[in-house]
Order: sequence, then structure tokens, then C-alpha cells
Amino acid sequence: MFQPTNDGIKKWVEIYDKSVNYSGHQILKDITFRGDESKLSEFAKKKLPELESHSKITTHHIRKFRPKGNNSKNQKHRQTINDKLIGYGIFGMLVIVLILILVGFITVIDWVF
Repeated sequence: MFQPTNDGIKKWVEIYDKSVNYSGHQILKDITFRGDESKLSEFAKKKLPELESHSKITTHHIRKFRPKGNNSKNQKHRQTINDKLIGYGIFGMLVIVLILILVGFITVIDWVF
């Protein structure tokens, strides 16, 4: 959230505000802020309470911003058939390359001697 400085940006902000009927609740719903509110710009620090108060008046609800959780600890990766096939394919290619190198080496030795 920042103060619009460009005329084009101001125009787009006005169009967006009109599209949501200046609803603080809808604007808060569209914002995906998950950081520390103390690190926001001065404009955002002033604008956020305005949106929250408008949301409280119109819907009797204020959207709470929660920090993004780390869900990767709870989910374990399960190996799929494609993952297995890729691993077997790479292993097979390495075996074929090693066999071809060995056959080539033996052929060169037979040819020289």
C-alpha cells in the first residue's frame, strides 16, 4: 500500500474504488498483507484504520491479517510414478553410456593390438 504518485495510478485506484463501491470490507478482502504492520508506509498506516472502521460500520466485521503459515512441515512428499520413471530413466541412460564406453574401449584395444 503506497500513496499513488502517478496520475495513471491515481486513475486506476479511483476506478478500483468505484468498482467495489468504496467498500472498506471489500478492499480489505482483496489485500493480501501478511507482514508486520509497523513496517508499513505512513500512507498505509493511515489508510488501513480507515478501511477497518468502514468495514466495522458496514459489515460489523474487521478482516484480520494473519501471518503466512509454514504448512510444508505437515505435508510429506509422496513420490509419484513420474518421479520414479524419471529416476529410472536417468539411471538407465548412465548404464547405457557406461556400457558403450566399455565396448568402445575394448574395440580400440582389439584394433590396436
